[in-house]
Amino acid sequence: MTADGSGQRRLTRGNADASSPVWSPDGRKIAYTSGNFEVFVMNADGSAQRNLTRNAGRDLAPAWSPDGRRIAFGSVRNGKPGVYVVNADGSGQRRLAQHGERPLWSPDGRSIAFRSSRDRNPEIYVMNANGSGQRNLTRSPAREDQFAWAPRRSK
Repeated sequence: MTADGSGQRRLTRGNADASSPVWSPDGRKIAYTSGNFEVFVMNADGSAQRNLTRNAGRDLAPAWSPDGRRIAFGSVRNGKPGVYVVNADGSGQRRLAQHGERPLWSPDGRSIAFRSSRDRNPEIYVMNANGSGQRNLTRSPAREDQFAWAPRRSK
């Protein structure tokens, strides 16, 4: 829809419970979670809907990398949450972190922040975009599910 609420139209078909839509950095695609907890991507006009994940787990909260080439998402597989990444074309899916959820790319694409309950209390962690260098940023339970990176500043 437009900013004034006019021009509303449904983009998804067959995914009545589609949620968590996120625009690609170039504005040409939208990633979202389907009602059966899979990550999909489609063109901004709703065409070319494609399922990127196919597993028995619950894939949630997709997040585009700043270059638009990858999508990070949280997934609960075998009862354990983790952070995964997949190429925007659906190839190359792999787990980056155990015990993680709600991934969020840094503005420069070098890091991913995520929420983790690995020590039973939810805390905010950060890691390199390849999954290495995981470290806890908070030293007390994070009560909020939401967190954000500061915008990238030009020099």
